[in-house]
Amino acid sequence: MAEAGFNWIYPFINNAFDWLVKEPLMKIKTKNPCSMGTAFLKGRNEIIITQLDLNLSKNRGDKCLLDGGTLFVSRDKLPVKACEVIYPAKKQLKIRKTAKQQEIALGQFELGQVIRLVPDKDAGKSALAGCT
Repeated sequence: MAEAGFNWIYPFINNAFDWLVKEPLMKIKTKNPCSMGTAFLKGRNEIIITQLDLNLSKNRGDKCLLDGGTLFVSRDKLPVKACEVIYPAKKQLKIRKTAKQQEIALGQFELGQVIRLVPDKDAGKSALAGCT
């Protein structure tokens, strides 16, 4: 723990989350969880994901390039029709489907980015019904 600079809180929370919640609706895995903040906002027919650089004050306003990580979405609970970055510039994101989940690489950003995820309504029950 001393070698890691006593920075144990984020790994502890992530490990506890993975242990307690076996199949979450969605989660983001990134190499730099301490450097960015992420929020999920449920809309009527979409989910908006915002990611912000938390290092601005530490870096005295200097920007740095952050990796947004990979978004994992449960294939059974929330089938995804489309996913795109809508800020700072529009960009369609590729959805890689596996047996149980969908993986979406969120790409790199400076300062922040906003992502729009559109559920597949034709996949059966209301895809956003389980989101709270």
